[in-house]
Amino acid sequence: KYDLGKAVDDYQVYSKANGNKEGTISRAEYCFNNIKRVLGSTFPINTIKVSDIEHIKQYFKGKLTDNGINMILSRMRSLLNWCRDVKQILDVSPKIKFIRTAEKIPSYLRENDMNAIICSNEIEPFYKNVFRMYWETGMRLREVFVGTIEGDWFIVKPEDSKTGLYREIAIQEHHKPVLMELQKRLSSSTATFRTATGHYSKVFKRVVNKISRGDLHFHNLRDTFAIMRYLETRDIYQVSKELGHTSVKVTEKYAKFRISRLEQDFPILAKEYHKKRDIN
Repeated sequence: KYDLGKAVDDYQVYSKANGNKEGTISRAEYCFNNIKRVLGSTFPINTIKVSDIEHIKQYFKGKLTDNGINMILSRMRSLLNWCRDVKQILDVSPKIKFIRTAEKIPSYLRENDMNAIICSNEIEPFYKNVFRMYWETGMRLREVFVGTIEGDWFIVKPEDSKTGLYREIAIQEHHKPVLMELQKRLSSSTATFRTATGHYSKVFKRVVNKISRGDLHFHNLRDTFAIMRYLETRDIYQVSKELGHTSVKVTEKYAKFRISRLEQDFPILAKEYHKKRDIN
């Protein structure tokens, strides 16, 4: 008998051997633990049916968001496909039907929100510079702590990048001391990597609540960079490259906003764009 618990353990070993990062593996572990909570570790994997998949969906309905349930189903699909194609213990893997969810439009800081953060008395100047650096570079939160400064570029190696791509991120002179201070604070701290990065998310949440933008999260700083670059360049392929996306399809969500709306939210950027266009 090949049970669910053994299948998960073997799949995670396979996943790690094939280059998946620790973060990916730990997120998968969370999903698999939820699956085992419903079906049990001793569930014989070769007997899995569509009704078992539906049982998982119903169990978590109301306990998790629909997106959270879909994430669990996605991991289950990967596991079953592996059982079919690699272990060859399934002739056919059950068809998994995901929950239909509404398209999520990215949130972003408007120009007046940025000004409000810079002028806020809620946080120290250091944190203001940190947030400004993120919305001006489009870095992911964790990239700051694994990359290196090389001239006017911040380099993130493929093994440290979320997508496994080599990253060259353009930085300005005023970003460099901020980057060095962020890395110094982490290296001199006893906090874990997760705790340290989570700290900046909490500070950001505190200040956006203060400016009545409690809908925002730290990742929206990266969304803000993407929106601004799209408004400046009108080139979604260029934005995709700068963000380090593996496909422009991931980036296309930023091109769904009306340009007139973006120009209203970023009047200075809009004015500069039209000025350059008139000169050319």
